[in-house]
Amino acid sequence: MVVARRKRKRREVEPGFTEGASGGPEEEENNDNGTQIRQENEKLREMQTCKICMERQVNTTLLPCGHLVSCDRCASRLAKCPICRTKIKGSVKTFMT
Repeated sequence: MVVARRKRKRREVEPGFTEGASGGPEEEENNDNGTQIRQENEKLREMQTCKICMERQVNTTLLPCGHLVSCDRCASRLAKCPICRTKIKGSVKTFMT
């Protein structure tokens, strides 16, 4: 006995088409975008966190090197830049808007 199998036709989905709760193409794309956005958000938070205490936001630019890596509390205790080890001659409070 020979059983004939029918090939399932692959359904093409239009760009604006939503499959709903079945986990269709748009839902997978949204999950990928959501994951990517979360990763980008985490990276931005990490960039804005003081690299010394890891608690407060960076807000002090070290001079003369110009590195923006610490909060004002931690910057006041530094003699050398933690990134390039240049002697700190001053600092500038930096406001990011």
